[in-house]
Amino acid sequence: MPHQNQNDLRPLRPEEDSLVRALLRHVTGGEQLLHQLECAQVRDIDDGAMGSLEFAGVGHRSLGGCLVEAEYLDRDGVPISIAVNSGTNGMLYG
Repeated sequence: MPHQNQNDLRPLRPEEDSLVRALLRHVTGGEQLLHQLECAQVRDIDDGAMGSLEFAGVGHRSLGGCLVEAEYLDRDGVPISIAVNSGTNGMLYG
């Protein structure tokens, strides 16, 4: 994960929190990840306004894998893809 400026970090917005919680309900063991959302700090990724987030972490982390993916069509009929990942340290990764 790139170095994070502490000024860029923020809590999850209510709609982001609701979405991640809904997705984690479909993950075996996802309940254990839900508590991380209580104090989660994220920063917006400069990805061309696609809405990607990066969860703040402590120390060096690596991508462990995709926990859950979802797709839907937005109001304009454009397909939207959502993925919630975990790091090799068992923490949410994004």
